Amino acid sequence: MTFEYSLCDSPPWRLLLKRKIIFYLSQMENVSRFLMTNSSVSLPLKLTGRHMQEVTIQDSTFTTLPWPGIFLHNASHVKIIRNFFLQTVPRSISISLGDLIDVSHNLLDVSEALKIEQYEHQVVKCNRASPDISLPATCNIPRL
Repeated sequence: MTFEYSLCDSPPWRLLLKRKIIFYLSQMENVSRFLMTNSSVSLPLKLTGRHMQEVTIQDSTFTTLPWPGIFLHNASHVKIIRNFFLQTVPRSISISLGDLIDVSHNLLDVSEALKIEQYEHQVVKCNRASPDISLPATCNIPRL
């Protein structure tokens, strides 16, 4: 089973997307691929997933991320890249048990909001807690 969410230019899709996010994102199990891109979520997001192969959340804005906001367990590959998390609470993103996780280039206080356990390979870099914080020049170099 695969879930994909991304905003389209046509207003009917935008309304449908908001309904799906409220309904589908509450709990997912045994999903092979979940992709959320170019989304703007103004309501508090609660996403729970277990036994997933690939989870990608990128290029999106989240107004409020409560606890537990994003809770993933046994997700093999997780990417949380280039997102704006405007209001978070401690441990609002909790991810455990998998092979590879990449949390990079986000507006996110990873020291407070992010909890990662039991991942073989972890990449957590180039995140900033505030828009006022400048990132090092090495964060602008694309990965090969």
